[in-house]
Amino acid sequence: MEEAIASSQIEGAATTREIAKRMLQENRKPRSKDEKMIANNYITMKHIVDLKNEAITPDKILEIHRLITSRTLEKPEYEGNFRENNEIAVYSHDGTLLHKPVEYPDVPKLINELCDFANNKDENFIHPIIKGIIIYFLVGYIHPFNDGNGRTARALFYWYLLKNDYWLFEYMAISRIINSSKKQYRNAYLYTKSDRTPNDSGNLTYFIKYNLDCIQKTLEEVLEYLNRKQKEQSQDLKTITESGNLTLRQAEILKQFLKQPEKPITIKEIVTMYSVAYATARSDLFSLEKMGYVEKKKAGKEFIFIFKRID
Repeated sequence: MEEAIASSQIEGAATTREIAKRMLQENRKPRSKDEKMIANNYITMKHIVDLKNEAITPDKILEIHRLITSRTLEKPEYEGNFRENNEIAVYSHDGTLLHKPVEYPDVPKLINELCDFANNKDENFIHPIIKGIIIYFLVGYIHPFNDGNGRTARALFYWYLLKNDYWLFEYMAISRIINSSKKQYRNAYLYTKSDRTPNDSGNLTYFIKYNLDCIQKTLEEVLEYLNRKQKEQSQDLKTITESGNLTLRQAEILKQFLKQPEKPITIKEIVTMYSVAYATARSDLFSLEKMGYVEKKKAGKEFIFIFKRID
C-alpha cells in the first residue's frame, strides 16, 4: 500500500497518505483520478508479486502499463501500448528540458533488448540490486509510453528484485523516500546523462548511488517499524491475556488481528476461522468494537473491522 501511494504521488497524485490508505483498506472505489492512480498502482504491485517467478516479456510490460494507467490517461488508447510519436519530452517544473527520449520506431527493439537483459544471467556478474536499478533507469531513458513511464519503471524494479529472492522488497516503500527527495531524483537522471564516460555513454553511477541511498533509508525505516510494532504487539498481547472482560474466543480473535494489525477482518472470515455461526461472529466483533479494541467501518455492503492500538 505504501509503495502504491508514494509511487503515484511522485507522478502527481494529489491525495493524502491517510485518505489513500483508508481507501485501499476499505476496498472503496476511487472517487477521483488521483485515487484511481493509487488503486491502479496497488493492483499492479500485487500483480508484480504474482509475476516474480516468470520471465518478463514485452507483452507483460504492456500489461503492467495497462494495469497501472487504466482510466487515468488523456487518451484511453495510450493504455498498454507503446507510444507512436516523438511528441514527448521530460521537463522540470521551471521548463528546463531534462530528457528527449529515443525515437518511437526504436522502442520495440529496445524493449526486447531490455527483456533479454532482465531475463538473462550476465557473463560478467552484476549484483541483482544494481541490475534492478539499471532496469529502472533504462525504462525511464527509453520512455516507451506516452505517460506512466516512472510507475512502470518502478514496478519492473520491484519485479526484478522479488524474482531474485529479495523478498523484503515487497514490504519496502522506496518511492516514499524518492517522493521526499524529488530534486535529488531529478539530478540523478541529469548527472547520469550529462557526465559522459570514455565510450560516450552516460555515467550510471549517479543514478545507482541515489537509489542505493533510498534503499538504505527505506531499510532503516522498515527495521525501526518492525522494532516498534514488536514492542506494541508484545504489550497488546499482555493486555489481551490479562483482560478479564473477554471471552476465550474474543481473545483469540484479537490475537489474530495482532498477526497483521493493518489488515481488516470481516465477519465472514471469523465464521470460517472459528467455525461459528454468522450471528456469533458478528456479536464477537461488535463486542470488541464496543470495548474499543477494533474500529468498525462500512465497505460496500458489509462491515470491516480494523485493529486499534490498546492503550
